[in-house]
Order: sequence, then C-alpha cells, then structure tokens
Amino acid sequence: MEEDSTPDRAEIEEIATPDGEENLEPNEEDNLEYMDGSLQQHIAGDLAENSTPDRDVYSTPSMDLIDALIDIPPRELERPVQISLVPSYVKKRNPDAYQPKMVSIGPYHYGKPQLQPMQSHKNRAVNHFLRRSPNMATKQQYVDALMLVYDQLWRSYEQVNQLGNWTRAGFIKLMMIDGIFLLEFLNVLHGNGNDNDYADSDPIFGKRGHVLNYNHVMDDLLLLENQVPYLVLSTLLTVSQGSATEEMENYLGRLMLAPAAIKGHHLLDVYSKGTLGRSERQDPVMGEGATKVSAAELTKTCGMVFKAIATYSDMKFRRRAKTLELPTIIIDKGTIHRFNNLKAYQLLTGDTSMELISYIHLLNFFILSVVDVNTLRSQGIIVSSLDSDEAIVTVMKEIMRDTMAENIDEKSAGIIKLVRKFYDHKSFVYYCFAWFTTRWRLVITVLGSTLFILNFVESVYSIRHYRDH
Repeated sequence: MEEDSTPDRAEIEEIATPDGEENLEPNEEDNLEYMDGSLQQHIAGDLAENSTPDRDVYSTPSMDLIDALIDIPPRELERPVQISLVPSYVKKRNPDAYQPKMVSIGPYHYGKPQLQPMQSHKNRAVNHFLRRSPNMATKQQYVDALMLVYDQLWRSYEQVNQLGNWTRAGFIKLMMIDGIFLLEFLNVLHGNGNDNDYADSDPIFGKRGHVLNYNHVMDDLLLLENQVPYLVLSTLLTVSQGSATEEMENYLGRLMLAPAAIKGHHLLDVYSKGTLGRSERQDPVMGEGATKVSAAELTKTCGMVFKAIATYSDMKFRRRAKTLELPTIIIDKGTIHRFNNLKAYQLLTGDTSMELISYIHLLNFFILSVVDVNTLRSQGIIVSSLDSDEAIVTVMKEIMRDTMAENIDEKSAGIIKLVRKFYDHKSFVYYCFAWFTTRWRLVITVLGSTLFILNFVESVYSIRHYRDH
C-alpha cells in the first residue's frame, strides 16, 4: 500500500445524510460504494483475484516479493501483528471453524456475498450510536480520532494482498463502522445505554431478536480473522462519551464480560483472558503428562468434592477438606470453533498466557467417560446447552486434537500434581482396606462355616447318644 498523507476533511465523505438515512458516498480512491443504506465493496483487479477465502497466503512467494521483504527495515518486521490470517495448513482440517457465517469484522472477509445482508444492520447501528452519543459527536470527529491512530490500527493486521487496495480513508471508515457495530451488538445486554432505542423485534439489536441470533453472531465475532483492534473501540467510546481512560476501560470490560483490568488486543484476546477471570501471566510447563484421573472415581473412592468458583486465579485444591475449587466453564456448539481460533492465535502470536487453553487441559485430565462429565455438570463445573453428556465428551475430544497435554501453565500443572498425589494415596489406602476387608470376610465366612459344621456334628452326635440310652 502506498503511503499517503492524512486526507483533508473534504476527502472523507459524510456517512449519513441529514435525514439520518445511512448513505456512504463513494470515493474514487476508496473503491467503496454505499447505496440505499447498504455498505458494499467493489474492489477491482488484483483484489478480486487475491481475496478467495481458500487462498494459501503462505505459498511460495515470487522473487519480487522476496526482494521487497529483504528491503523491509528491521523496525517494520518487529511491528505487533495481532490479527492474522490463519495459515492454510491449520485451516485444512476444519475450514469452517475460521470462516464467518453472518458478519464480517475488519478487512479480511469484507465484501463476501454471504455476509452482505449484515451490512444494512451495521449502517443502522451507526445511526443509533451517533444519536445516543452524550457528546453529540459528528461522524467526522470519529473519523479524525481514528485517523490519528491509523498507523497502529493498520499495523495490527497482517500485511497480505487483501489489504493492498484499501486507502487510508476507506480503511478508517471500515474501522469506524465495524467498531460501532461491535459496540452496539455487545451493548444489547446492557439495554444500549438504557435507552432501548431498538424495537424488541429487531433481528440483531432487539431483545427478542438478539436472543435468537446472539450465539451465531458471537461465533463470528470470536474468529481470529474477524477482529478489529481494541484501540478502535476505546477511541470510539472516548469520542462518544468523553470519558476518562479508566472509566472507558471499565465500560469496555463490562461489554466484553471481562474484568476491566484485562486489556486485550481485540475481542478474541479479551475473551481468552477474561472467560476464567484474571490471573498472572505464566510460562507453559513442559513435562511428562500425568495419568488421567476420573472425576467420578475421585468423588466415589476418595470422597472429593468439586466446587464452582468465579475466577481461574482463585483455583485451589484443599486437601484436608477434599475440595477442588474450579471456575465454571460453558461448553456449547461454538466451543470447538472458538477453541480452534484461540489455538491459531496462540500459534501465530506466540502468546503463552492463555488460561482458557490450560484450563481445558485441566478439565480433560478428569474426563475419562460420560460418567465423569455428569459428575462435573452436577457440581456446577461444566455448564452446557448441549443435548447430552455424550455430546460434551465429543466436543472435548475434538478440541483436544493436535494439542500438547503437557503444555499448560504452572497453576493447572500444580493442581494436576496435587490431585494425582492425593488420588494415589487415597486409592492405596482404599484398596488396602478393601483387600483386608475382603480377606477378613473370607476368614469370618470360613470360621462361621466351620462352627456351623461342628455345631451340626455335635447335634447329630447328641441325638444318636440319646437314642442309644
């Protein structure tokens, strides 16, 4: 992409007409067309050729590309890419896990035909968001604020061919519209600022429609290739509400259902760190995987109890109380796709602080059969909307594929070690008791039988002796 200076205010077109109807006007540089309130992209030439979803962006590069890479300054190579395309070798096993079905967020999947129906809902979201702004900020103010952080936003994305035809103005418009849609969608659970300015029957932002579509849209919003930087959301809220940084971060934390102290790079990153609550960053522990222990066996043989708690950081095994405190986790139809995207994110960014992945490994340590899943569900550790315990076992097997069971953080590894030691001790005592109990029963049975026989013989002898006399 060619470097160009920040455009004048006139270069960035207004995004809504005075009467409030969404009408993103075309710009010759942007290759964007906005018609009848719907955002549509018409990108010509090489973008159409290079934007097929199955394209292997990691195929052998041309000599021109190699020469270009050699000329990249070291600082450019070190820039923090947090939103990457998933490599084709990762996608190969389950391509659907990485493709949005309803909504595109960011540039990678923008313009795909199956995602176009959601564009009109994005435009409605912009209008509602602008009308609700406490500061009565104009569209241009949002654009100007995002333009100030353009370089940071642009460098958050992997620089592949799909981005080559986006101009600064077009890219910033995309960030604004998709960022506003994300804020509006997440805000439905909070009543859209308590204004409730969407009809209840609204298919995306209404209370009833939101219930029907929430899981489907959230599955798309938690895809690695379908993200906007956290900086987009914080910038939009700062302009809209004029809030202090801390207040804005608290508000974003509530929207993303994560503690305010967790500041991720994007929604998927926040989800991975916030699902189980905040914990200290830990390095992975590499070593031999411990033999799995059945949750049902722990409760039956050892008398152990699983207790649901709020956060991963509070997870603890209380040996004397025979209690293992674990955070509740939700397992549903979207768990497989979300976990696959988390693994891809970890692979591409080298992030080793993903508590959710470690916790999945920890749970898997206790699951040997359907009975174990039933034990964990009955004690509140697993919450699921799936039809059966067998379905949960299937999900667990799927998300554990191609993962290293021993690659978990210190906290989960410590829990496994303590529980394994507890189980080995208790099971040894139990089986010793059972062994001795079994043998004492045998001795008692033999003695009882012997006494019965002796008593019988004595009775017979007494009867015969009585008859003889």
